[in-house]
Amino acid sequence: MLSILILINPSGSIITLHDEWLYCGAEHYYKVFNSSHDFKSGYNYFKRDVFGIHWNSLIWRVKFKKLGHRDDLIYTVPSKWMLERAKTSIILKNSDVRLLPNPIDTEIFKKYSENDLNLFRKSMNIDDDSFMVVFGAISGSKNKLKGMDILKDAFKKLQSSILDSKHKKIVLVDFGGSTADQHIYGFRNISLGYIDNEAHLAKIVFCS
Repeated sequence: MLSILILINPSGSIITLHDEWLYCGAEHYYKVFNSSHDFKSGYNYFKRDVFGIHWNSLIWRVKFKKLGHRDDLIYTVPSKWMLERAKTSIILKNSDVRLLPNPIDTEIFKKYSENDLNLFRKSMNIDDDSFMVVFGAISGSKNKLKGMDILKDAFKKLQSSILDSKHKKIVLVDFGGSTADQHIYGFRNISLGYIDNEAHLAKIVFCS
């Protein structure tokens, strides 16, 4: 239903993009590491690596027919990366696409006191002089777009460049995945799991 409503929006509508579905085929995001960019060149139905019905091509053609000629809509995207990709897509290249970062509540996401910081560290048994690295993403290890493989490569390089005695002073804290604590390349890793409370998330981010 949402997909149909997007394609019949009245003149003057503002459409917010949180993924690449609108200017791609059936994908929610185009394969980042794919050398071809069908959303820039058009989805050729007869593609070498596609067997059977090429749904991406068929769905893209419907969206191109409905939106490719529209110059009366405003599209917003949350990142510069998506802005560049949207503006170079065939469907939106002549459209009004604007950068509008996701807002945050500054009453919740704010700087915490030194006492809050100490209490937070103590609750996870982290020394005051330890250096915390906090990162998180829903199913981050399963989605290459989240860059977890790049982050782990960085930890591997960090491990080889510092003394063994320093390893215990670096603590990794992640959220969004499982809650099983482990070690990553010799560094203690605390996994907090999925965070569904904004105030708790803010404390994790700002007390690190």
